Amino acid sequence: MSGFWASELWSSVNGVLYDRYGEGQDVRSDTHML
Repeated sequence: MSGFWASELWSSVNGVLYDRYGEGQDVRSDTHML
């Protein structure tokens, strides 16, 4: 239940990080482990 919500939240956060810092790929790799 919360896993889906967290997945959606991280999707948005990763998009922002990628736009701002260009490190979105690294962030996504980390979140996929969760």
